[in-house]
Amino acid sequence: SFDYNISNKKWTRSHGNNFSNKISALDVLNEKNLSDLNLAWKLDLGKPRKNIETNPILVDNKLILPDVNDNLIAINPINGKKIWSINLPGPVARRGLSSDLDEKNIFVPTGKGVYVINVKNGLVNKNFGKEGKFSNILSLVSPIVTHDKVFISDINANINAFSKSNGKLLWSLSTKKINNFKGARNWGGISYDDKRDLLF
Repeated sequence: SFDYNISNKKWTRSHGNNFSNKISALDVLNEKNLSDLNLAWKLDLGKPRKNIETNPILVDNKLILPDVNDNLIAINPINGKKIWSINLPGPVARRGLSSDLDEKNIFVPTGKGVYVINVKNGLVNKNFGKEGKFSNILSLVSPIVTHDKVFISDINANINAFSKSNGKLLWSLSTKKINNFKGARNWGGISYDDKRDLLF
């Protein structure tokens, strides 16, 4: 059976984890059994009026992903049945999303900042940030969530650090103003080394 609780085999952030290694340690599938796969279920994500560039995350035995109508949805990964859905300001999780370390909340980039969604019921969790939200600026990529901070890359080419508990802005760095370097918006996402406390 599938073990959801092996720490080094989780996929709780788009790109895998805060280090963004994009590799799973699971070895259930390999080159010898790929040909044995069959379609178990499929899910209609809506009329394809725009693309989805996010890989889903697996949290609390739920597959979490956006649809094309700016809804964040949780589905049962065994049978594909929808568990909950919440509509958020678009675009929703355009290029990724994250969970917190204890896997109780989802941090979702949207057109109006990053929302915190309770993974159990799909509702905004107002116990974090400012009434369940960080910033009001469009963010497209997965935030980094640590024990006490949330790092967000916004559409204005800023990397912002917020207090996880109260949403206070701790610092902000413009990637356009580093040693006269003319930077650009962050399309690929950010990564975090928790052992050295470094953001990339």
